Amino acid sequence: MFPDFKLLPLRDPRSRLSILDYFITPRRPNVRLPPSKSDISLPTLQVNPTSSFDFPSESLSTKTQSNEVEIPEGGRQAWLVVFGSWCALFSSLGIMNTMGAFQEHISKNQLKDLDVALVGWIFSLYAFLTFGVGLFIGPIFDAYGPRYLILSGSVLVILGMYLTGDCRELWQFILCFSVLGGVGSALLFSPSIAIVGHYFNKRRGHATGLATTGGAFGGILYPFIPDIRILARLDFAITVLGVFLLEFALFVPLTYITSYSLAQGFTSSFSYLILPIINLGSVFGRWLPGFIADKWGRFNTAIIAIILTVFAVLDVWLPFGNTKPGLIVFALLFGFASGSNISLTPVCLSQLCDIKHYGRYYSTCFLIVSLGCLTGVPIAGRILDLGGGSYRGLILFVGFCYAGGLVAFLGARILATGLRVRVKY
Repeated sequence: MFPDFKLLPLRDPRSRLSILDYFITPRRPNVRLPPSKSDISLPTLQVNPTSSFDFPSESLSTKTQSNEVEIPEGGRQAWLVVFGSWCALFSSLGIMNTMGAFQEHISKNQLKDLDVALVGWIFSLYAFLTFGVGLFIGPIFDAYGPRYLILSGSVLVILGMYLTGDCRELWQFILCFSVLGGVGSALLFSPSIAIVGHYFNKRRGHATGLATTGGAFGGILYPFIPDIRILARLDFAITVLGVFLLEFALFVPLTYITSYSLAQGFTSSFSYLILPIINLGSVFGRWLPGFIADKWGRFNTAIIAIILTVFAVLDVWLPFGNTKPGLIVFALLFGFASGSNISLTPVCLSQLCDIKHYGRYYSTCFLIVSLGCLTGVPIAGRILDLGGGSYRGLILFVGFCYAGGLVAFLGARILATGLRVRVKY
């Protein structure tokens, strides 16, 4: 006889369901046969209404639309979920959106002897697993929620990317990047999309769209992620520190020089001319030091330019900035000397590596330096506030940052050449 089945009704997906809720559960058959009209007639199946097919009267989507299932539609917890999804998609889709950078590097280095089409299987398998494994992840997510999926996916992605750096053979890349990375990305991708729908209904498209921008931002940043291992080179690390300090201080005078001039009692017309004067000096400061660097040495020229910058800040701006001649002289000297920050630091970095690694060294340096650009001006503003409007502390801050950059560049040069002053470097 045919067994009687009961289909379990759907419940709120945010509750902890057993994964067996996805399957129909057999129950004891409860069948009554009517008397046969003939020996060859088939029995008529009647279902006991108390134990037979018990279908829910309405679907979860219907309950959601009628507000029977409560969805937050915002609030701190809901937006934290969106942010968490953004971070997870930054990792998973961000890698997928930069596979071209991986392919170019691997094809020209570790797997340069293999056909490009064969290398392409590494990335096609990664994409296949990222989306295909979702078939199995969806039911687990609905049953248990995203926590353990996100945790295991994060571990796999980190492990896969870490091991990929040491891969040398095709099968190693397939195992580490394609399998570990692809499965890990799948464990991050599917729950990150689905969980947003549990906290938003009317604004689900907006919230999901915001979360998925994480993958786009990952695609922007990943190609420029630094190779931290190259910072183990002491001369490069010290040079990065020097460039950081230079850029940390560079934008402070450019930001506050006009307000400084007004605070000294100069007219608005004169105060607003100081920035053009600085940029006039910078025109020559970006070209002439580069020309000299090819003859005298790049680090040598950069060190001289930094010395001139320290002189302009501490010996001209600090004591004589309250006079028109002093402020004009400072603007010209600072513009000329600091202009080399832009033109000389890249060529100094190029002297520390082979030209085929120049892009990696440059991007690593300036990703770190960007933090100085981000924080230098606000810190200087805080110093100005603490000084009660006095610019002395701000000027000293700029001068000491440039002095620290000078020490760092001198240290990098000494590591490379020793104490020989006349060496072209």
